[in-house]
Amino acid sequence: ILILYLTNILLYNEADAKIIYHTFTMFVYFFPVFGAIISDSWLGKFKTILYVSMIYACGSILLALSSVEPLNIPQKPFSILGLFLIALGTGGIKPCVSAFGGDQFVIPQVGVQVK
Repeated sequence: ILILYLTNILLYNEADAKIIYHTFTMFVYFFPVFGAIISDSWLGKFKTILYVSMIYACGSILLALSSVEPLNIPQKPFSILGLFLIALGTGGIKPCVSAFGGDQFVIPQVGVQVK
């Protein structure tokens, strides 16, 4: 769907749209390394999820606003910036959510939940 949006709405050629798509996907799977380092070294899981979710929300809002034509926002740069912020947010959330969910159980409850 992203490639269709880039080619049909933002009028990128197909090669550039594929480059943008694959770069976005690479960032989504590369940024969790930094999210895990930030979470384990400085902020902790909860604060990392909280702050990075705000970055993700800003990226989503920016991407949505860039598609509204009456606002006269330059669509291409703001769409790319929105995608970058979404990838950054996803990378920070991805390594923390599973571990944060696992932290909700104390050791005696784990055996009860498995049975």
